[in-house]
This record gives sequence, structure tokens and C-alpha cells, in this order.
Amino acid sequence: MKFDETYISKNRQFRDAWIKWLTESDFTHSLTFQPNRGWQSETIFARMKRVHRDVDEALLGSRYHLKPPEVRTRAVFIVEGLYGENAHVHSLWAVRGDRTASFEALFNNEIGSTNIFEDLCPGGSSDLQLIADWERTATYLSKGICRNDDPDRLFFSRQFFNSTQERN
Repeated sequence: MKFDETYISKNRQFRDAWIKWLTESDFTHSLTFQPNRGWQSETIFARMKRVHRDVDEALLGSRYHLKPPEVRTRAVFIVEGLYGENAHVHSLWAVRGDRTASFEALFNNEIGSTNIFEDLCPGGSSDLQLIADWERTATYLSKGICRNDDPDRLFFSRQFFNSTQERN
């Protein structure tokens, strides 16, 4: 494929708009998931749905799925790498201040502690960071975003809401 100035300009505009949206959103944490095994896109989507479910259940209780969307934990997921090889997921989470400590405890990497991702994906790892430098975080998480990228490489937690099988 030949890349002309128009193509490059449109990609740059899309990426700049994406970074602007991220920096103006109320996300509080970045969280990277490394499965350490070759996952396909369907597996990644299902696992991120499960992680989100587990987060909401831990923070909101067993009836989390009945809560309105504005109360639920918001997240955006960005898949990087090659499916079946080194695919991993960067995510941003909007966690209310009174739930921050409980959220962070779910992804504790200390030996003998609970990490819901590592429980779901033995051998996998996660890296949780409180966002301190928005511009740097947004730019890093957007390095692989392209206007013509596969649609399954970017998804939002709202895609999981009100699913008939959300509790599964």
C-alpha cells in the first residue's frame, strides 16, 4: 500500500483526536495485561469482559449488573501485538476515589496476594499504574492506533453492559 500525504495526515488527525479524547476523559489508572500465551481476538475480548465483570463485582457487589452505566466502572481496552503470538492489552480505567484502594488491591503483584488477572490467566501478568502524566500515558497507549486498524483491537467496557450473559 502506498502511503501518500493525505493518508498520513488523516492518520495523524485521528491519532491526535484520540489522544485529546483520552486526556480529557476521567480515567485514573492504566493497566496492562500480558497473557504470556498466544491469544486470539475472541479470547482477549472474553477475558477482558471477565476481568471487567470481576472488578465491578468486587467494587459494586454481586448485583453490579443491575446498576446503571454511570455507576459501573468504565474502561477502554487497546490490543497491541500479533494475535496468537505476543498480543497484550493496554487499558485505562475510571475508578471513583472511594473505590481506588479496593480496585488497586485486585491487581496486587506481591507474592501470595490476589491478582484477578493472574487468577484468570495463570502465567500471565498485569501492571497497574496510577496515571500521573496524562500526555505521556495517552501518547504511549496510542502508539499503535491507526485509523485503518482492526476494529477488534479497540473496545470499551460499555460493550459488556446489559449482556444477557454478563454474569457468566
